[in-house]
Amino acid sequence: MRQSDYRSLAFVALTIASFIMPFVFAPLSFVAGVGFFILNLSLAFICTLVTHNQIHCPTFASPWMNRALELALTIARGSTVTGMIVPHSLNHHPHNGSSEDWIRVDLAGEGPYLVRLCRYTWVALKSVAREKSRSNAPRLTATQRRHLLQEKAVLYGVIAAFLAWNPMLALTVVGLPWIFAMLTLLGTTILQHEGCDPLSFYDHSRNFESSIMNWFFLNNGYHTAHHLFPEMHWSELPAVHAKIASQIDPALNEWAVLPFVMREISAPPRTTRASMSKFEIESPVEGSPAVARRSEPPDRSRDHSARG
Repeated sequence: MRQSDYRSLAFVALTIASFIMPFVFAPLSFVAGVGFFILNLSLAFICTLVTHNQIHCPTFASPWMNRALELALTIARGSTVTGMIVPHSLNHHPHNGSSEDWIRVDLAGEGPYLVRLCRYTWVALKSVAREKSRSNAPRLTATQRRHLLQEKAVLYGVIAAFLAWNPMLALTVVGLPWIFAMLTLLGTTILQHEGCDPLSFYDHSRNFESSIMNWFFLNNGYHTAHHLFPEMHWSELPAVHAKIASQIDPALNEWAVLPFVMREISAPPRTTRASMSKFEIESPVEGSPAVARRSEPPDRSRDHSARG
């Protein structure tokens, strides 16, 4: 465990405490209820990022301590940790942007940014559910399946306890924040990959470099470095990004999420599908650009402006 991991653990503890507090202090005023909803949504989203980091690079050396953290994260995010492994680690990372990526951004289609974002979230959810059920989909190991059952048992128990305590609060300050945090995480795929080149060694992801934002979001803004080194501890990503930033198309290194989103909202609607189809690989083979991107970088002498 690294010193930076105490921040992650603090967010998890704060999230669970913030879920319990409204029940302790009920009844709540309308303003307090809205405040807890916003706070809990924000904290649950951060815990989805902690979960993301955990499945790529476990926090502890001890298996039982990782298990305890993952059960706590299941409560904090309202969804199992192990359930994230197949669609994210076993599908999205090896197939980023190709036709085999269950959450590829061309699912967003055409139109204004907010329309694309909402459409993408819904279509991507259906895509993951459909593709996971296919016989050729990646499968969890026996140990991971056992972990998944443990997490489901804990989650269902916690849901039952909250509903028994106060059904309305269970919905408004726990259930809805869980749901919106999960949808927000899925929607970030648009921010991080739309308009990028999945076959490029460096230009396959968009980065957000604000140090304040990355402090709260545990360096998930440095997405190029993360895709290049998915098993690297999240605390090391800023240093890697600093080394490769000059090799990335400047248009893909943004300062922060909000200015980027506001600019996208005000932009004219897309009249063509925001697709990566021209970069798609139906069956990547050794030596193909997709494989090369994960081994050694290609010649960077090309003009970035030539990227579509």
